[in-house]
Amino acid sequence: MKIAVIGSTMMDIVSYTDEMPQAGETRRVSGFHIASGGKGANQAYAMGKLGGHATLLGAVGADSQGTKLCDNLASVGVDVSRVLHLEDAATGMAVIGVQPQGDNSIIVLPGANSRVTPDYIRQNLDVLEASDIVVLQLEIPLETVVYAAQTAKRLGKQVILDPAPAVAHLPEDLFPCLDLIKPNETELGILTGRPYEPARLREDALSLQAKGVRRVLVT
Repeated sequence: MKIAVIGSTMMDIVSYTDEMPQAGETRRVSGFHIASGGKGANQAYAMGKLGGHATLLGAVGADSQGTKLCDNLASVGVDVSRVLHLEDAATGMAVIGVQPQGDNSIIVLPGANSRVTPDYIRQNLDVLEASDIVVLQLEIPLETVVYAAQTAKRLGKQVILDPAPAVAHLPEDLFPCLDLIKPNETELGILTGRPYEPARLREDALSLQAKGVRRVLVT
């Protein structure tokens, strides 16, 4: 089974802290590391580790970070031959604060990810045509996500969306293109326009199905 992942590639700067700093506050961290990331790249990496045949469509800068990210993906068998390496844009970066219980806060600099355009998808249409599943997230331009989902559905592919970072008022014509949408609890609240309540989980998930999504998985 072949999988096309269309999405972001970023270098993550991760710090570990007991509590997130407030405005104007400085806090010490208990640990720090730099890691390969980006929601699209993370999905492709996991698929490669599991033995899947994944191709990543995305963009990085023509810099050392971009090279490291692509090398990391290639090390688990992800096809990165179609990834753009841009001279006039930096590789995307994410600054992540992680608390002891595992909750995190993320600040994202899109960089080259902003250049993953519908035209780029059109130039790589053969990747979608050769794939069985097309996987998307929301760290690239929304117009690209919608175009890719509509194109993949027209080609008869299974389409999966991880709606992160969540966007309120997603285009209504996107939902019928999705075979699976996978929000977490916070993202579900943003998508439905009301705060997440455990007792209302089924009702809120069904509201997404009513928009045309085939399956909803809330994490």
